[in-house]
Amino acid sequence: MIDSQKLYTTIWLFALLLSISSHESLGQSGSLFIANHSPADHSFDNYNYDVLENEKGLILMANRRGLLSFDGKSWDLTETPYALFFIEEANDGTIYAGGRSGFGKFIIGEDFELEFEPIDSTYRDLFNSYIQGEFLYMINEQKLLIHDIKTGKTMFIQGKDGAEYEELNGDDSTVWVSTSDKGILEIEDYKLKEPSRQPISGSHVKRTNKSGVSVHFAFSGETYLETELGFEPLKLNDDGWLDNKTITQLEWINTNILAISTLSDGVLFADITTGDIVGISNYETGLPDEELMSMNVDRSGSLWLTHARGVSIISPLLPVTTFSTFPGLSGDLLQIAHFENKIYVASSTGIYVLQPKPTYAEEVVMVEQVVQEDTTRRRGQFGRRRKRKTQEQTTMVEKTIKRLVSMDYEFQRVDGIEAKSTQLLEFNNQLFAGTQEGAFYIYGQEATKILDQPIQHLFGDEVSGLLFVSLSDETTKVLKHEGGTWKENKLLEGLNDLVGQIVADDDGALWLCGTDSVYRIELEDKSLNDVEVYKINNPYYENLHATEIGNQLVFTNTSGYYTFDGDSIVRSEQLESWHGLPSGFLLTPRGELWIQTVAGWVGQRNGEDQDLNFLSIVPDPQALEIQNDSIFWVITARNELYRVNGKQFSLFQNKRKLFLKEARTSRRRLKSKDISITQDEGEISFEFVRPDYMEIYGTVYQYRLKGLSADWSNWSSMNNIITYPFLPPNSYTLELRTRDALGNIEMAQPIRFKVQAPYWRRPWFYALEMCFFGGLLYFSFRLNRKTERYTVLSRLLSFMTLILIVEFFQTIAESRFETDESPVIDFFIQAFIALLILPIESLIRRFISGSDKGLGPIKLPVKPPDKKA
Repeated sequence: MIDSQKLYTTIWLFALLLSISSHESLGQSGSLFIANHSPADHSFDNYNYDVLENEKGLILMANRRGLLSFDGKSWDLTETPYALFFIEEANDGTIYAGGRSGFGKFIIGEDFELEFEPIDSTYRDLFNSYIQGEFLYMINEQKLLIHDIKTGKTMFIQGKDGAEYEELNGDDSTVWVSTSDKGILEIEDYKLKEPSRQPISGSHVKRTNKSGVSVHFAFSGETYLETELGFEPLKLNDDGWLDNKTITQLEWINTNILAISTLSDGVLFADITTGDIVGISNYETGLPDEELMSMNVDRSGSLWLTHARGVSIISPLLPVTTFSTFPGLSGDLLQIAHFENKIYVASSTGIYVLQPKPTYAEEVVMVEQVVQEDTTRRRGQFGRRRKRKTQEQTTMVEKTIKRLVSMDYEFQRVDGIEAKSTQLLEFNNQLFAGTQEGAFYIYGQEATKILDQPIQHLFGDEVSGLLFVSLSDETTKVLKHEGGTWKENKLLEGLNDLVGQIVADDDGALWLCGTDSVYRIELEDKSLNDVEVYKINNPYYENLHATEIGNQLVFTNTSGYYTFDGDSIVRSEQLESWHGLPSGFLLTPRGELWIQTVAGWVGQRNGEDQDLNFLSIVPDPQALEIQNDSIFWVITARNELYRVNGKQFSLFQNKRKLFLKEARTSRRRLKSKDISITQDEGEISFEFVRPDYMEIYGTVYQYRLKGLSADWSNWSSMNNIITYPFLPPNSYTLELRTRDALGNIEMAQPIRFKVQAPYWRRPWFYALEMCFFGGLLYFSFRLNRKTERYTVLSRLLSFMTLILIVEFFQTIAESRFETDESPVIDFFIQAFIALLILPIESLIRRFISGSDKGLGPIKLPVKPPDKKA
């Protein structure tokens, strides 16, 4: 008969192991990537109650001070007379918003600046909204408002018998509102009606995804999925994480993944098709505040959370997770290895391994216990023995067991290493570590020292089985494994150079990269057969690295690429022209080197080229480990540890488009088309945006201004704002393009604009001046030929005309020949111009005076004598 207690124990242990296994799978996937932003860091209010992505890709927030916009780099605020609680975008792109004292819309004013235009201030504290077609739906606790966008009329539906409106939402065909007394009610023809069916009585919330699947949840914890077939309870493999937690909101990330926020425990992401937990984001995993004000999903499937600390963005679809949030790590992270399904991290304080940390709770249960009673009867001391008989009795007894409550993960120190560890090496299915205290062999969570000197570099030769150890004292030792221990071989005794890396070529020869020399050695039966030394130029005393590029062994540092031509090490100009100069180097625990350049990543793995450009989405990578050719572990300069799924490369693409955010002069904002300004308006600036809210794409900008220069600017992340303090009058075309970390280039629509000269420098004004001066000239000419009665007037008018005409020519000439040089040079230019127009001045003078002698001195008329006298 089966022992029920043993059976119970076996089942419990099996369930425990299964639970640990499932938790380990979740733990090994890491925490979801979170990007945090704080408007308060830019002097804006951190309280945002709603988030919307508009048609251009800008993020708009209903802020306590107005409409707050965010483009991924800069923040802008359009103030409103009251706090905003909701924002909606109509089909024509108009933004509607409401809150503390009514609702209104945002318009473009006469100066092309965004302005708030109130529509109705009667209804207060409008906290929720939904827009469908030409109707804007809004609620406060007592009223449901329906605003007709076309006619501008607003109607309301009063809540009955003290019932309150709690939540408003909808889909493409239906708008519904949650009420405190009747649950979900649908809105049809300005009236409320009960749906044909709903799974939960009383107040609850409903959300529908693009596939038509709806989820209903009540604050009591009941959650149902509604499909065409009916209702079914939502079952999640969360091991009771949602138990005793207050659900506050649901949002669909896509048709499968559901985000569930809780009152004070963060957000859970679940795949409803499998019930699996995609991730949990809370304070422990990088969420600054767990008390959320709003939860919204943008067009890319990223979840926006607002809280008192600012804004957090979580993208469960992004194949990047972080392991920096797990406790236990200490010091600067330097190297990582994935070995025997465990994650090892080398840091400045030692080696750490990620281990499960189960949490148990004692529980008293009643179990069956079988007691056997001997019923054999005996007849005296010498009676004949009978076959032993037993009788089984079952009783219930108390038993204290341990129940797995949760499974957390933490990094635990590998015993035996408490020094700076710079390298992890996987060699012959074993893991080694190079530290400042020596070289160690690691097994599980323990380490054994095999060499007691500071390590510079470790290399394992798969062919000979020898372990090469470069030391900080510029010597290189060779270890071989014999009799269960590592023993030193005097193979490279006498080599005195700081070897930074050792590689093997296709012929089996080993290359040792020193500071000023490269050493090629050949081994035969673990003995040294040949040694060759080649000098290499290393003016900046950098570490020299080696790898294969295009089936050719290449030595490199930030100065360039060098190859072996059979006799010496020579610089390769061709590789430099193809890839650009190296800027960074990543060495994996298996000795694979990857080089970061301006054009992307260069390197080979197992003789095959592999695209690592998506690694550039991780800020400033410092160390790399490749697991199964598809999972990439990366340590960054910010001391962060990321896991990147390379198979999901397409998900890294930034689908947001590049556009012109605004153009303005020092005086006014400009419309985006048919731009024309005058030269006296001062500087002109253009601001372009390609939003990157997760800050992973590393977008840089490059521009040129046709009409001024045909050359492109340098790539820079700051070139999205282009400013010209002064532009001469001309027609211009501004071209701009972006390049992201993946190497993708996108061109913006060319911006054509004109800079016009001031009115006094335009042709029509010159023509008007010519007419004016011509009239003066003609009038002076006529007066000079009249009687002497107008002599004084004609002479004064002639002088003024001559001076103005000469000044007119001077002005035209100066406008054509003006320079930005010193005033002395400008003076000589003006003097030269004056000499050039001197003949014209004489000609005009003679024409006005009607005499070859010129105007001469002014003579006053003499009064004739009195005839009577």
